[in-house]
Amino acid sequence: MRTITFLVYIDACRYDYITRENTPFLYELAKEGVFRRVETVPGFTQEAAMMTGKYPDETGFFTWYRYAPSSSPFLWLRPFGFLGFLREFRFYYPIKVGVRKVTSLITNREYQDPAFVPLRVLPYFENISALLPQGLPNLASLCRLAKYDCFEQTVVYGYIGSKTCGALFDPIVKSVESKHPSDLYIIHVGDLDGVGHKFGPHPELFQQSLRGIDSWISKTYRVARRSFNCNFIVTSDHGMFEVESGIDVEDRLRHLPLKVPDDYIYFLDSTVARFWFSNERAGRLVTEQLSRIPNGHILTQDEKERLHINFKENTYGELFFWLDKGSLIFPSFFQSIATEKTNGMHGYLGDSEGALIVYSEENNVGEFTKKDVIPLTDVFCITRALAGF
Repeated sequence: MRTITFLVYIDACRYDYITRENTPFLYELAKEGVFRRVETVPGFTQEAAMMTGKYPDETGFFTWYRYAPSSSPFLWLRPFGFLGFLREFRFYYPIKVGVRKVTSLITNREYQDPAFVPLRVLPYFENISALLPQGLPNLASLCRLAKYDCFEQTVVYGYIGSKTCGALFDPIVKSVESKHPSDLYIIHVGDLDGVGHKFGPHPELFQQSLRGIDSWISKTYRVARRSFNCNFIVTSDHGMFEVESGIDVEDRLRHLPLKVPDDYIYFLDSTVARFWFSNERAGRLVTEQLSRIPNGHILTQDEKERLHINFKENTYGELFFWLDKGSLIFPSFFQSIATEKTNGMHGYLGDSEGALIVYSEENNVGEFTKKDVIPLTDVFCITRALAGF
């Protein structure tokens, strides 16, 4: 009997969300298969690590924006940098839409929401969510290279957090029921990330979302089992943590006798501040100021190498200031004072709260899951092995 492999990755699904009450089908699947914690990679582009089996310093994918002062698609915004203060107001939303549309027209490439990156800073960066890794082997490309058929429902931005799971799973179910089903199905469910940011890691507040996802995975399994053997890899790319405090890093930088961009450039992700310096004085003053901020620390060179984020040419930053779990940079370039309060966040170091379920009707999966905590990059190896290519 033919075997079909399903890789379902559920954005921000913590290990402790998988319970009899929240996800009855996944709970039973975990009992019959292997259930482990997942240790994520640092940054905010976990999909690249999962799909390639490689770390950020190998793929070049770490977080959404990287330093590109001479090739940024937003160079046209430099004369408008003085309007950056507008991001503090709610009417900034249509301005963001305008920036995205004009940039797309100029570059002839589709771009995602420029978030709340100040207009004086945005022209120094490029958004890698609009780029695809060139020549980088991944699950989909290797599957097709092996003459297998791959059905992808990933990076479907219109679905994530805005449409029901039916929009994702319905085409999958129809494909499985057809005369020519695929060998590998890759499905990205993004709904939990949004509710996790809104409510924090409290599944009782979004149990309906969990049950809805669980129900669609169950339906997909039942339909596939009628005619095929099944491999199921259900994983999350990271966890979610309660936000206990907000730290205004930008305000602390504002008190320094330095100018942006003359002395330094910075980027404020939700849990990490990244810096590039034009002179030694700027580096020294910023370092001294950051050392006074509680609940965070500047990464050492050893830490960057161990975390696989020691990038060549400082693409993502010369200096990284990383917050401890529970703290949040606020406002950041992704949350302004005009946005809804964030109660849950990910992107912390040492996040091993993700979930992994591996179930196979034919193969012994024990050899792939001997560790108590599975590195996110191993999802690539597990999927490839079970799919047989």
